[in-house]
Amino acid sequence: MSKGAKGTDGAEGAALRLLALREHSREEIRAKLARRGFPGEEVERALDRLEQAGHLSDARFAEALARSELARGRGAVAIRAKLKRAGAATQVPEISTGEEERSLRGLLERRGVRAADLTEGKERARIWRFLRGRGFSASAIAKVLGSRAQEEGETE
Repeated sequence: MSKGAKGTDGAEGAALRLLALREHSREEIRAKLARRGFPGEEVERALDRLEQAGHLSDARFAEALARSELARGRGAVAIRAKLKRAGAATQVPEISTGEEERSLRGLLERRGVRAADLTEGKERARIWRFLRGRGFSASAIAKVLGSRAQEEGETE
């Protein structure tokens, strides 16, 4: 391995140190190493070796990110967008409706919101918008809170 900018053991060593902290996508590692001044060819060789050794995996990164985001109260739409930004859009794990609903319920519980208490239309609509902004699908929200048509003031 050659010496890289700010490193004593090259791009591969720097990438391993990043991966020791948390899972990263290949694209994230590539960008971080480029910012540290490592030559592109050295970075690509290091990334290839790390993938072959099983240290770097976009699929594993995507799975870890999805689980973390679900636990933080984010929905499937937001998770897909974050994976796309991280360069791992092709590795989106299957997120079941049940998992998304559990995440949504957990978020509402942490915020002290009970679906049964949301009887006023404006308040329900506000919660719907908030949940859509967190990336929850309309179907998951409807399952937990009720009909979307009600929330948007549409007649049934």
